[in-house]
Amino acid sequence: MIRTVGSLCSGIGGFENGLERVGDFQVRWQVEINPFCIEVLEKHWPTVTRYQDITTLTGDELEPVDLICAGFPCQPVSYASATRKGQNSEKWIWPDIARLVGRVRPKVVLLENTPGLLTAGEPPGSAFAEVLGDLASHGYDAEWSYISCRDLGAPHLRVRIFIYASDSNHKSQSGVLVDDGSRASLSQFANAHQRWKNPLTSLNRVDDGISGRVDRLNRLTSLGNSVCPYIIEWIGRRIRAADDK
Repeated sequence: MIRTVGSLCSGIGGFENGLERVGDFQVRWQVEINPFCIEVLEKHWPTVTRYQDITTLTGDELEPVDLICAGFPCQPVSYASATRKGQNSEKWIWPDIARLVGRVRPKVVLLENTPGLLTAGEPPGSAFAEVLGDLASHGYDAEWSYISCRDLGAPHLRVRIFIYASDSNHKSQSGVLVDDGSRASLSQFANAHQRWKNPLTSLNRVDDGISGRVDRLNRLTSLGNSVCPYIIEWIGRRIRAADDK
């Protein structure tokens, strides 16, 4: 059974929030270096153990968990980045994530990044190949899919790529993202929960600036980089369904 969760590159806890919405996932530890994000995590998960610099962790200090999640930095691969250096970027911390996954050995790994991950690197696509290759070297079979907030009825796209990998001892976990019924399941989930009430057609005015009371640097950046919790909730429910088979 997949129950306990460890979170790398936690941000403001989008993965954790989404998984806890399912009901029986338990967050055991988080890793986040941004001071503002840490304050948010401390408020919402006051009893969870936290670490800051992923590059200094050996893995021995991390409690064994069933699932490791990570929305790792997108700047090295994002189309929106001015440089898009891929693996040559100092923010390309995937090797540290892979190292800790190999040390902790969770049953499954759940990752999120921008679609640019698939084409980044030199040669193009080498960054994604590195991710899949490292997962395979640790014994994980990976599947991936594009999921947009629009798929859940949101009035914006926010397309992201999600990667789900299960180790060789948990083959029943395959097909969480990409079986024949996954898109129908996503649509049913969206219809059942109605997270967003206003359709796109209601957005008939343009943005005229940000309220002066909103912290641009911290709050907006953290929200912009965060994973959508409702998508993670849907994935969590798919994980739970696979557990129950």
